[in-house]
Amino acid sequence: MDDEQKMQRHARKFKGLHYREVVLAKYANCVADMNKQQLRRHICHVCAWIAILPGNTTAQHVGASKLSPVRVLGQMLKCRGTAPLNHRLRAALQQVTAKISDVLTAAEVANKSDWIELQHAIPCLHQPRGASGDACNDGDVSVRAPVEPKDHE
Repeated sequence: MDDEQKMQRHARKFKGLHYREVVLAKYANCVADMNKQQLRRHICHVCAWIAILPGNTTAQHVGASKLSPVRVLGQMLKCRGTAPLNHRLRAALQQVTAKISDVLTAAEVANKSDWIELQHAIPCLHQPRGASGDACNDGDVSVRAPVEPKDHE
């Protein structure tokens, strides 16, 4: 199963959940107990939810904890540290970055501040040196969504 199929599967599973609050709380609360490999894998799961499902679904606050996939991913990325990104995580974050750009250019955005916080939490995505694809003179390619100014809601 390739990375795109894995992302589709994770998005389908999340979409079908009746108790999203439980899953979101599990992901948000166990971050401190995960090793780096587990954290990268779980970040990819949440990236799939955000990249593939509609923005109003992934930003919707659920339950008393007011968690959403957008908020949970922001928390997870803050805990990730500066460890290098593997290929799967980089690709997943690039899809989330594209989704953020799409969402923030819409006329009306639900929970816009959550999207902006997530945008700031996403690391600058660089291709590893020597990787094929687009390359600048120094071998790195920065991919980051444009920063939207905070509006006074």
